[in-house]
Amino acid sequence: RRCALAAAAAAAAAASLCVLASLAASRTPRSDRQRFSGDAAALEVKASSQDQIDLLFTTKQHGDGTYYDPKKWGPGSCGYKGHGEPEGLTVKNRMLGTVAMNPHDLAGHQLCGLCVRVWASGEGAGGDPMHWDGDLFRVDNLCPECKKGDLDFAREGHGDGRWDITWQAVACPTEPGGIHYMLDSGDNKYFVKERPLNVPTPVTKMEMKDGGKWQEGKLHQSHYGFEWNTKGVDAVDVRLTFADGETMTDRLPQLASLVDGTNLDVPEGVPDGATR
Repeated sequence: RRCALAAAAAAAAAASLCVLASLAASRTPRSDRQRFSGDAAALEVKASSQDQIDLLFTTKQHGDGTYYDPKKWGPGSCGYKGHGEPEGLTVKNRMLGTVAMNPHDLAGHQLCGLCVRVWASGEGAGGDPMHWDGDLFRVDNLCPECKKGDLDFAREGHGDGRWDITWQAVACPTEPGGIHYMLDSGDNKYFVKERPLNVPTPVTKMEMKDGGKWQEGKLHQSHYGFEWNTKGVDAVDVRLTFADGETMTDRLPQLASLVDGTNLDVPEGVPDGATR
């Protein structure tokens, strides 16, 4: 059994690396577009280094799995409000739900939108044992009291118990088209706050060109969303740095609550190389 688990872990790590590598390698131009490759305010959590982020994709993590009721505690500090899951996925590749991640691994909300595969065999204590077999979940919240490796699973009506879990970060499923941008600031020309959706790995840094210069967006410890005070913009160019280290540029043709970028093509993608 241990050998089998070790082999499965190695295979999962290799598959995730292959997905990220294939996304990076698949960039090909199409006309003028690029091929896409790829309450916590008191918590002082430093942004993760690239090595720390890479470990989440290449090494299985271990911790406790617990439950919380999203209706009681709100939609999640990452700010997605139900947006972000691609359409047309099979049951095998559909996200089974969402989780709140511990402060250490979430790195001050830097890794909001991360997708994880989870394994659990019901070991632990409580009334609602967890049984997961590589099921896919998306991180959309922070669990302030959780320790490194812990995940808090959103479940209406709550759930009972503390269970042993193993998980690993993987590339998220995506739908073909552009990156979607959710702007809390709407059409405001002088203050812009946005978060990208439909990306295989989280955007950990975002810059906007304002006045001919790249300006890094502010990412708060308490929530996910990049902010700028601008000189007055209509359409904007943005530069995105992803969790796999890749940097690419995109363009928002207008400012609105939901906008599709025009410079990047996001391929239809499924985690771990699985097919639909």
